[in-house]
Amino acid sequence: MKKTNQTDLVQKAKNLEKLRNEIEDIAYEIGRIGDMVDRFQPSDAESPNLGKKVQNFHTEKKLKNKELKGLVELYTKENPKIIEVWLSWHEEVCTKLLKETEKDHERFTIRHNLAEDILGFIDEVKKGDRYKFSINNFFLDDYYEKIMMT
Repeated sequence: MKKTNQTDLVQKAKNLEKLRNEIEDIAYEIGRIGDMVDRFQPSDAESPNLGKKVQNFHTEKKLKNKELKGLVELYTKENPKIIEVWLSWHEEVCTKLLKETEKDHERFTIRHNLAEDILGFIDEVKKGDRYKFSINNFFLDDYYEKIMMT
């Protein structure tokens, strides 16, 4: 197991989170283009460009997923503390979400359920059963900001 100083450890954990978030951003863009096509029926001239754009996003997403999976596997073997730090940020944010009080019952319930789901996914990462998890940015619109402040 490799020794890593605290600054390097945090930076590597931040890089994992940045990569995880980039994958989510790409998935969002793919969905956004799909919604746009469904709603607005692009012209024949626009369709090939959109198709190419989606194809490029899928390729980029696949590469970033491969990179994230490789880093999680590497750090799990060589320096699990990096994974622990990365996941602890998510655990901290989810724990705070679970302590939120009810303002809007439906939104409150959904945020709590999503936090519980994320904690379950974190456990799966710890066990080696998964290498990433997604965040519902619609209901947890403040999540990424909270992670970066942790």
